[in-house]
Amino acid sequence: MSALAVLERVYTIPLRKAKAAPRYKRAKKAAKLVREFIARHMKTNEDLVWIDPRLNEFIWQRGAEKPPARIRVFARKLDDGTVEVKLYEDYVKDQQKMAEETEKEKEEILTEQPTEVKKEEDTESSKE
Repeated sequence: MSALAVLERVYTIPLRKAKAAPRYKRAKKAAKLVREFIARHMKTNEDLVWIDPRLNEFIWQRGAEKPPARIRVFARKLDDGTVEVKLYEDYVKDQQKMAEETEKEKEEILTEQPTEVKKEEDTESSKE
């Protein structure tokens, strides 16, 4: 991702209009509703909305006839106008993972400094 994020939001998208479609088309209609909702609220074209495969799997999880009634998503609009949409739960997991990685990096930095000092002390004592 070379483009910077311009706008990040969390939405709860109602999918009740999918119930108006024939039973065998409800999940497909729900995916279209997600795309339309995000395009309208993020002020972009529907062609520029990218839906994460995990989000699509979540919509189709119970089959074509029973999509969820609502879905919570995280949307990120980039500089070039494209919008990335993913499940909110995945976004939270990603944030937690990034926080853990930064904590580990901080711990590594703190633990590395004393060992370097000890090595210098050992070399000085061996010279004498």
